[in-house]
Amino acid sequence: MTNNLGILVKGSVVKSEHFYWKSEKASLQGVRDRLRNLGLTTWIKYHMLMQRAEAKYHRKLGHLYRRAIRSLAESFGS
Repeated sequence: MTNNLGILVKGSVVKSEHFYWKSEKASLQGVRDRLRNLGLTTWIKYHMLMQRAEAKYHRKLGHLYRRAIRSLAESFGS
């Protein structure tokens, strides 16, 4: 027998982090592409910054997902 229990998880933090890092990556990518099209070698610096932003995005969102899952497990485990 199921009790039809619904679970709500607050997703505003995840959503705001996603949009922040998405715009940060797009900004860095735009600068990188402009520099590369002009033939300047400084585009490599912005490429590395963009890669770091991408890695930080994945680390941050992974942490938020793990924290939400842990919270759910603790609430049902007790």
